[in-house]
Amino acid sequence: MQNTQQWFDYILNSQWVVLGNNTLIQPQRNSDGTWILGDIITNDQEILTARPLTNLQDIKEFQLVHQSWKVAIFKKYKPIIYFCAFGKDAIFECVYTSIQSLIEFGNWQHEIVVFTAENTKEYLQDKLSSLGLGNKLHMITILPATDTLDWVMARYRINHPILQQAQPLLYMDTDIICNAPLDDFFIKLIDSPLVHACQEGLIGEGSPQSGGYWYGWRLMQEDNVPFNPQNRGFSAGALFFNNVKSVLPFFEMILQSTYGFMDKQGYRDEFYDQRFTNYILFKFKKVEIIAMSKLLNLYRIPPETTLIPNGNQTLGLVHFLNASTENKLITMKKYVDMLRLRANKQS
Repeated sequence: MQNTQQWFDYILNSQWVVLGNNTLIQPQRNSDGTWILGDIITNDQEILTARPLTNLQDIKEFQLVHQSWKVAIFKKYKPIIYFCAFGKDAIFECVYTSIQSLIEFGNWQHEIVVFTAENTKEYLQDKLSSLGLGNKLHMITILPATDTLDWVMARYRINHPILQQAQPLLYMDTDIICNAPLDDFFIKLIDSPLVHACQEGLIGEGSPQSGGYWYGWRLMQEDNVPFNPQNRGFSAGALFFNNVKSVLPFFEMILQSTYGFMDKQGYRDEFYDQRFTNYILFKFKKVEIIAMSKLLNLYRIPPETTLIPNGNQTLGLVHFLNASTENKLITMKKYVDMLRLRANKQS
């Protein structure tokens, strides 16, 4: 009976997405043993039969047969957004502003994780505490964290218990502002086996003599991976995936390939992780780049300015690019002020 009640409590205390129409539900159970799972009515016995044979804390989905033959699949909805914040105060101000926008304009009520270094963990914890997230905010120390390469690679170090329990997950750079709720996007793609990223420039940018290959075409070429130079590559500044288990092997390959390449050439260049992410996820057909493009606006700040984007376009996220961290922060704060002003006028 104890195991039965634990299973019942586990379902009742969690939110679930019903696959097919991808509807978010909060299960209910009546005193007579009748269960209400959205539009589905079932009973104790069918719920018991649906329990997967694994530890409760590892159950992220279950299949239900109800009314003798009707079938349904439920995926646990426990989303997390995570950031990587290292280095200087401007970065920490950016992550503060980004999380603030998630709460204020994204109505984000779920957990948030921030990866940082050991020597900045306490400082950042104190700084973010005023946002009132309480136990929904998690600070995770990442090693190694000695230089810029380590900092940008931290986003792929997802093999951590807090992230392992999450479903789905979104990595965001600290220079991204939320301007609209994100839950619908998370719910829609909760069962996707792919990493979702935002399309950006041409894979074959530049020329054989140019230095740039942000989308990995030289890596693909050297490894004999077919690619069309006229197709789009993607930004690694926002990465959405359904759970750690589904992407961990690929993220570990990105880490190994990046550090191995840097060691082989004998120095760490400025192109960092994104070319390796494009190379590996395209090679193994593990990425999709259209859905995120409908959520995320890649906004390039005009040179030598802090001009903000058009406030009428609220897809969900705006990624501020093409400026120093300090100028990005100024622009981000101006944009947040504009969003507040517009919200006040509408109210």
